[in-house]
Amino acid sequence: MERVLTGLFSACPDCASDAWEEVADDFDTQIGRAKVVEFALERGYDLRRAGRGQLVDCWRDIGIMLLARDRGLIAG
Repeated sequence: MERVLTGLFSACPDCASDAWEEVADDFDTQIGRAKVVEFALERGYDLRRAGRGQLVDCWRDIGIMLLARDRGLIAG
C-alpha cells in the first residue's frame, strides 16, 4: 500500500482544477464504496485491510487517484 500511495500522491496534482472535480464527482457517482474494491483490484491494488476485509482509511482518495490516472491526469 505504501508503494501505491507514494506513486499516486507524488504526482502533485492540481486538485482544484475542474478536471479533478469531475473525476471526484464521477468516482462518487459511478464507483463509490460499493464498487471501489473491484475497481482497484482490476488495476492491481487491494484496498482492503489485511485479514479483516474492511477498506483502508483513505480508500476514496486512492480510488479518485486511480481514476485520475486512468484518465491521464497523472502518470502512473
